[in-house]
Amino acid sequence: MNKIKTSINIVLMCIMMGCTQSKIDMPPIEKNITERENPILIELNGMLKVFRQKPLTIVVANMENETGTPTLPSIINTTVKKSFNNIGDMVHVVADTNNYTYKGGEIYAIHGAITKFYVSQTINRGYQSDLEINRGKTTSNTSTSLDKESKISHLAITFNPENPRNGLQIPYSSVSNSITIYQKSSANEFGFSILGSGIGYNKTITKAQGIDEAIERLVDVNVVEVIGKLTTTPYWILTKKKPNRHILNGLINEFIKDKPYQKVYKVSYLLTLRGYYTHPTYSIKDNRLKQAIINYKKSHGMRANTTISSRLYRSLLI
Repeated sequence: MNKIKTSINIVLMCIMMGCTQSKIDMPPIEKNITERENPILIELNGMLKVFRQKPLTIVVANMENETGTPTLPSIINTTVKKSFNNIGDMVHVVADTNNYTYKGGEIYAIHGAITKFYVSQTINRGYQSDLEINRGKTTSNTSTSLDKESKISHLAITFNPENPRNGLQIPYSSVSNSITIYQKSSANEFGFSILGSGIGYNKTITKAQGIDEAIERLVDVNVVEVIGKLTTTPYWILTKKKPNRHILNGLINEFIKDKPYQKVYKVSYLLTLRGYYTHPTYSIKDNRLKQAIINYKKSHGMRANTTISSRLYRSLLI
């Protein structure tokens, strides 16, 4: 009862004194990475809440086959739609452009294509090793016939975003990434590397699981990159690629115009993403944030103070 009276008194005081609403209603970043199969998808959702603050709609078309290979791994189309759908509440997914009626707001159509797919097989015959390049041949997800062979699969996926209202492609938003999948002769040796990024993988896993997981990671990188380009967010922090200079400059120019609480929120988010802080905040008075800023500056050759500057922001972005 005392708590209720206290709450009523606070409300009455605000009415009498003309209290204004504090600007702390920005949505919190999501941190539970266990909700998604790949942490970068949920981190992208959190990143959109910090830098974008409003959801967008994505229309996902079926992937086209531009490789000349009659049959591709069947997981690709399903994985593309799944990855977009697994980002979170900041991305609304529509599966078919034909069944979607435009109702206003921000919307993009994603048209994708598999632009490269071929397999290199190294067949061991005693002391002799022959290299065979299988282009244009049917390849399934599993590798049951390769118990005595080592296989390298090469796959490239491209996304081309369009404006569904007029069919025009969105400038500077196309994305293309390649992956090399390594399968050794042992049934449980597998690894992959996504070219141009720091994302690689190597562990004991079945070959069928390995190919599926590799394709999922490649699709996830493409999804994060294309959403990042469309929304001008620093996606490269998640994909471990080089910064997009055009987006980077735009983010810094926007930061200069931001209000102080917005600057604090962005910097604290980036410090959290890089492991220097625990959660985003709006207040520079937070002593833990102050210490995080000092620690970061010390480790990056900057004067160790708590000033939130464009230099600090740029350093956190790259």
